[in-house]
Amino acid sequence: MSLNYVRDKLALAVQCLDSKEGTLQERLGEAAMSCHILVAPPQLDDAFPSAGLKARYRSWWLAMTSKTAEDDEGPLQATIDSMTDETASTLAGEIRDIFNEVDQVYVEQFGPARIYH
Repeated sequence: MSLNYVRDKLALAVQCLDSKEGTLQERLGEAAMSCHILVAPPQLDDAFPSAGLKARYRSWWLAMTSKTAEDDEGPLQATIDSMTDETASTLAGEIRDIFNEVDQVYVEQFGPARIYH
C-alpha cells in the first residue's frame, strides 16, 4: 500500500466529515467506513509514513469500535450510537490531524496533490 493510497483514504474520511448531511456522529461513521481498509494487515504494516502515525490511526480506529455490538449492528455502529457530541468532536479532530500529517509528508515527497475534474 502506498502513501498516496493512505492519503486518498484519509482525504475521503475528511470529506465525509465536511458533508452537511447528518449528525457529526453519522458523518464520523461514514468517515470510518471510508478508511477502514487501513486497519487490516498487511496494509497497515507499511502504509503510514511513521510508526507514530500508524499507532495514532490504530488508536483512533479502536476508539471508533470500542463498544460491544448487539444483534447485527457491529462495533462501529454500536460505538457511534452511544457517542456523545464531545467524543465525536474529539475523534473527528483526531482523524483530521492524522490526515493533515500524512498529507504534509505526501506534499514533501511528491508536491501538492493534483485534482482532476
